[in-house]
Amino acid sequence: MELLRDPDRPKPQNYREWTYWRFGKGIAERLMIPFAERVWAIAPKHMNFSWIDHRVPPEPNFETVLRGAFQHEHDRSGFNHEFWYPIEGAIASLPKALAKGVKNIYLNHTVTKIDPKNKQVSFDTGKVVGYQNLIYTLSLTHLPHFSDDIPQHVMDAIKGLQFNQIKCVNIGINRPDISPYHWLYFHEAEEFIFHRISFPRSASAKTCPPGTSSVCYEISSSKHRPLRVHVREALIQATIDGLVKAKIMRPEDEVLATDVLNIDPAYVIYDLDHEKNVKTIHDYLMSLDIHPRGRFGDWQYYNMDHSILSGKRIADLINDRDTPAL
Repeated sequence: MELLRDPDRPKPQNYREWTYWRFGKGIAERLMIPFAERVWAIAPKHMNFSWIDHRVPPEPNFETVLRGAFQHEHDRSGFNHEFWYPIEGAIASLPKALAKGVKNIYLNHTVTKIDPKNKQVSFDTGKVVGYQNLIYTLSLTHLPHFSDDIPQHVMDAIKGLQFNQIKCVNIGINRPDISPYHWLYFHEAEEFIFHRISFPRSASAKTCPPGTSSVCYEISSSKHRPLRVHVREALIQATIDGLVKAKIMRPEDEVLATDVLNIDPAYVIYDLDHEKNVKTIHDYLMSLDIHPRGRFGDWQYYNMDHSILSGKRIADLINDRDTPAL
């Protein structure tokens, strides 16, 4: 409660200081900092907090804090307290619907070279495509894979970008409705290998066969905090053990399917040089008529809706110029 009594407290300089400034010592040390270390896999003192807008509930007033301390609080807050989800086809139905309005979509083509001088993109199929404006949605960290002529100051900025990796462990269970929740967070590093789990069936029963459930576990790591478990089978078993410990899964539950997906990069880390490095890279790319967009092109902590709007903004801009884009 000390933060509510001191509205003139000094402004924070990094994310660690921000958690104390915003929530006070108790919540900062027992929840926010431990969880931040888990999800970002970097010390919060090395992060800024420019990404916080719309992702953390507004600072509560004194009455709200007291009410929450003495009774179960039903008020919803935050940017995602309500959302829509497709009944059929899971979330893939959204990009499939958008794709119906677009011509000349070529899938399963891997970029091997971007030649900004001749404005050409080469693919592993041998296909070479010319462009006037290139919309780049791959990771900024992959740029050196596609071009040999990147200036040194831009290369330094690319090398300075910070990010983590996520192992997504997906498990199918032979029991319906194992949880009433959409997702849960776990800040207890010693007890659970995962920091977040989600339940697709809670969004739509048609994401699973009748009578079953599925769980998606997220396990974060980075060069600052490497993954403790690397073997696929050990990752799966550690997640199952954690779910049983959390009393969400029963020891006798039958596991019907397992899968492990590696997402690299996964979350953009807003380190203290984030804005400077991203601006350097963006200025260079846009000078070549290459337009970075999406989570990894904009290098922002985007959700799907943010990424879609990012694409729409550049499409509107290029259409206004009346020039074709690849």
